Amino acid sequence: MKTSEINPWGLPRVALSDKNTLPSISAVYFVLDEDRILYVGKSVNLSSRWANHHRYHQIKQVSFSPVISWLECPSVVAEKLERECIATFYPELNGLQQKHLGTQLNVFVRRDTFDALEILASKASMSKESLVRRLAEEAVKAAKEQGVLGVVPKGVGKH
Repeated sequence: MKTSEINPWGLPRVALSDKNTLPSISAVYFVLDEDRILYVGKSVNLSSRWANHHRYHQIKQVSFSPVISWLECPSVVAEKLERECIATFYPELNGLQQKHLGTQLNVFVRRDTFDALEILASKASMSKESLVRRLAEEAVKAAKEQGVLGVVPKGVGKH
């Protein structure tokens, strides 16, 4: 299965508040809200994993009504599928330290650009915010590779 064909909102799901009803299966799981994929993970036992998940409080900070959806798969497949899903969907909380939610950047764009971003994000099954973040990170990476940017020391340019 290609990860680009996975629709996390179309999978079985429960509200995060009902995590105690999760099945005891091996799966790759997605934490979602209305239009964002917040986190992707894997587990040999989904129910046990969410009994005391290390991201629970962080997820509650960034979403009012998160849900957990899952794709049942053998544990031998789950690790590779999880990595591919993270690379495809670019969830907001994967890779972030638990206490660090990142640095916020407010971007104002024309309405037609906003509408186009909405369409592109929908086609990529990601939020507009995740799409803009991915595009910005790719632009910075390309600039570094072209020698335009060079290596920016940590902390430089932060306000």
